[in-house]
Amino acid sequence: PNDCCDVPRRSSPECRQIDVTKDDPFFAHFNISCLSFIRSMPCFCCKLGHREQTNLQTAYIDGSQIYGTTKNETDNLRAFENGKLLLCFLKTQEVNKLVLPPPSSNPNSDHCSIPGENKICFETGDVRSNQHAALTSLQIILLLQHNRIAKLLQEVNPHWGDEILFQVSRRIVGSQLQHVAYKEWLPVILGAKTSDAYGLTPRNSGYTTYNASVDASVENEFAAAAFRFAHTLINGTFLLTGSNGVEGSFDIKDKYFYPFDYYYNGNLASVLGGLIEEPYQSYDRYGTYGVTRYLFNPTDGHYGRDLFAIDIERGREHGVRSYADYVRHYTGLELTSFAHLYDYNLMPKETADIYASLYDDVRDIDLISAGISEYTVPGTAIGPTFLSIVTETFRKLKFGDRFFYEHGGQVDSFTQGEL
Repeated sequence: PNDCCDVPRRSSPECRQIDVTKDDPFFAHFNISCLSFIRSMPCFCCKLGHREQTNLQTAYIDGSQIYGTTKNETDNLRAFENGKLLLCFLKTQEVNKLVLPPPSSNPNSDHCSIPGENKICFETGDVRSNQHAALTSLQIILLLQHNRIAKLLQEVNPHWGDEILFQVSRRIVGSQLQHVAYKEWLPVILGAKTSDAYGLTPRNSGYTTYNASVDASVENEFAAAAFRFAHTLINGTFLLTGSNGVEGSFDIKDKYFYPFDYYYNGNLASVLGGLIEEPYQSYDRYGTYGVTRYLFNPTDGHYGRDLFAIDIERGREHGVRSYADYVRHYTGLELTSFAHLYDYNLMPKETADIYASLYDDVRDIDLISAGISEYTVPGTAIGPTFLSIVTETFRKLKFGDRFFYEHGGQVDSFTQGEL
């Protein structure tokens, strides 16, 4: 179903609805009383019991967003020549040569392309890559990096064929993603102290050790709540930079599923420069209107969806327990009244009072909502509850992954020189 608010679809088992009150400060102006919510795909478990969801991506940080998660997806993205991935080379009046991902193989059904206007979205290993400029830009530079590595490997090993060039390039790019995540990104989010304490910071020498008893599967608390903390950091405006600094901007709400500018003006460098230049938003219970009022807004539309409302509903659909349960699990604190939210210095009294007006019981508060409402832990970018969940998840993703780039003693371990 595409619109779960349509009467014929409301009773579909794959549908839910997010009710909008008549006094909503935004959607009420458009007489919107329902926001469509499509449920996550169920796994094919073939057994009675509660519903489990299918994760389209692998749990590991392995570059599956570049290469896809099945052999068929990977093969469709490969050039099968010199170990490289498919790229599209174009020339325009503005730019001498553009290097882009290949065009969509299903432009009539990819929910992005506009074939009648000859506007075709990109084919990549990540179904989200056409959503907005940041994801598209990241996808392009990762494709370019793979092909750069493949070219260098071929120069050093001219006797290697396409398959080994591709697989080794893929291994290196996946390892680089791991290194960036653990060396450059996690210390900012978790703080250097936490990263060091849990063995997450990459070593300067030597190896780490794979632990076969660690299950690296991603849990619902992380996927359907804690890791969505980044939604509160999203900027509503993308800056465009050039040789003279900031040279322009555009609103995220105006460019959802609209990667077509890349075909004409080659704005990869300007978008990436803007992402580097502009700080992320503060970690709090607020989100930019670009995602809370205009998410996936049609280019000619006046409103979109509400990402924060979707996050709350997604957590409920996945069966994520209440915020109070996780506070008790990680701290031992029992939340039995709304006053405990500020008495225990978890969040401001103002926020606790809002929850008291919305929920009958403090133990009903949704994890994602309260998690982003917490005070940030000094030296980190997030609050204490999500800090615990994210730290534990990345610990498992490192030590439970036999192919993690720092691990020694494995058949495919890197040498010290390669590291």
